[in-house]
Amino acid sequence: MKPSRSIYTDFLSYVKNPGYVQPVNVVGFSKVTLFIRLFLTQCPFWLGSGFLAAFVVLQFEKWTGADLRQHHAIHGWSFFVAAVLIVPLVEETMFRFSLQLTPGRLASALSIMLLLVLFRLYNNLSSATPQYLVVGIFAMWSLASYLLVKWIRQPRLFGRIEAFWRQHFRVIYYLSAFSFGFFHLSNCVELSVWHLALAPLITLPQIVLGFYQGYVRMTYGFWYAVGLHMLVNLGPVTLMMTSQFN
Repeated sequence: MKPSRSIYTDFLSYVKNPGYVQPVNVVGFSKVTLFIRLFLTQCPFWLGSGFLAAFVVLQFEKWTGADLRQHHAIHGWSFFVAAVLIVPLVEETMFRFSLQLTPGRLASALSIMLLLVLFRLYNNLSSATPQYLVVGIFAMWSLASYLLVKWIRQPRLFGRIEAFWRQHFRVIYYLSAFSFGFFHLSNCVELSVWHLALAPLITLPQIVLGFYQGYVRMTYGFWYAVGLHMLVNLGPVTLMMTSQFN
């Protein structure tokens, strides 16, 4: 079991030189202790980057007059369940589940990304679009996901993908962290040139979280990353709901 100090230095070392390693096997009550230590180690990185990003974004808002902050539509307990339970699981599956590569994990990540793209296209259509189109989108997604799984499971193809994955894992790890961060630009009400120019600052907390979650996923396992993500979301979501009810 690594103490918090060791986890801190191990994380920084991993970011400098990410490796394709098998997760540590932790058993019994040690899992709870490890989870607490992982969370305590994560807090300074997440909070520090959050305060820095908030300060810089507020300064740029004063200077440009643009609304650069991320916004969330709060609708009671459904928002809480989605933000704390569902979203972390979906995002971890999209961005980190397949870091430890298998055909099923890669297909799961790509299938979820495809579903989000299809529903984004649906939302951009006219409000007069028939609601039953959702059924068609889901059917099309189901068929595409099935074909994708069959395609990726071909031994020769997956062998090439896995070899590429291991050889270029450093780049894949970095891309996972940055794409996870930039994905949260979708929380902004309306994207502008300023959002794109300042994307690394606006999404800095999520980028830092992406690096840490990727380290946790590779070193300790997928469900540790999911649990930490849920715990990270719990604080801000609770504050937002409390402020709304007050």
